[in-house]
Amino acid sequence: MSDFDPAPWLEICRAAVAEIEGILAAMPGRDERERPIGEGKGGDITVAIDEATESAIIRRLDGLDVKIVSEEVGVVGEGRWTVVIDPIDGSQNCERGIPYFCMSLAVADGDTMDDVQFGFVYDFGSREEWVAVKGQGATLNGHAILDLPKPHLQFLSIEATKGTLVLEHLPALAPITDRVRIMGAQALTYCHLSAGRTDGVVCLKPSRPVDIAAAQLIVRERGCTIMLADGGVFGEHPLDLKARSRVVAAGTPEIAAQLAAAINA
Repeated sequence: MSDFDPAPWLEICRAAVAEIEGILAAMPGRDERERPIGEGKGGDITVAIDEATESAIIRRLDGLDVKIVSEEVGVVGEGRWTVVIDPIDGSQNCERGIPYFCMSLAVADGDTMDDVQFGFVYDFGSREEWVAVKGQGATLNGHAILDLPKPHLQFLSIEATKGTLVLEHLPALAPITDRVRIMGAQALTYCHLSAGRTDGVVCLKPSRPVDIAAAQLIVRERGCTIMLADGGVFGEHPLDLKARSRVVAAGTPEIAAQLAAAINA
């Protein structure tokens, strides 16, 4: 919309990143990061690193005209802007010290994926900043992203939490790709697709909006395709905490449809 200005949101995100980097430094070990706190509104166990990083972001939204949708606190407020937060996407990587996890934040002027105006993903391992503004493209570390996925599936990224899911679906996926990557942070994996580092993504369990709201805008602003593998219009997907469908993404609609067909075989 015409009244959307990305600058203050980018400032909020960068300030939160700086604080979260301090939190990570102060909680360097696995015992500190994965200490259980309770159960989040998204249904997962909240650990110390989740609570600390989410608080760092939410403090910066205090007093703003926002509705917050976040994995730990749930849905809070009824403001002009819907802010969808995943303070640590790839939290198990973070807990164990694997440097492949990120902060993800999306700002929408409504309640669906199509309403997302701003997407921000920060990789704490590589220290890469991915940003998209609806209708204005996407950037990596402030610069235009140069590469796109190949027109065939050379590298396929799989996101899933269980080895059994991979075992179940790999027989159908293996024949249509050359190489497979399983990294463990959905938002980053979609960002890598948008820059042509991989050529397709499949998530083998239903995705929650907090995992994909920011990254999907980066994917779409790059002209790539992201779709619901279990039916429905992606842009109409509500910005809430419910996991409704598995998600696939690729450089073209044809390859995305091929991936959806493979995991539905």
